Order: sequence, then structure tokens, then C-alpha cells
Amino acid sequence: MPYEKVRPESLKSMLRRMEKSIYVPLSDLNVTVWVTPEPVQY
Repeated sequence: MPYEKVRPESLKSMLRRMEKSIYVPLSDLNVTVWVTPEPVQY
């Protein structure tokens, strides 16, 4: 199978599509934490 030469414009386009699909926020992230002096079981 022959290799294709990668053109810079096609590579940039491919990277932009990958960036958009890697991190797609679904909703806001909320975190609640409690600090205790002793270890606690989950």
C-alpha cells in the first residue's frame, strides 16, 4: 500500500477536526469536597 504525502493544509484541517472531537463539554462540572482530620471510608 503506497504512502500519501501529507500536505500542510490537509494536516492542519485534520488536527482542527481532532481537537474539536477530543474535548466536547457536555455540561458544567461541579465538585464538592469535605476535609476531615482522620481517614474515612468511602
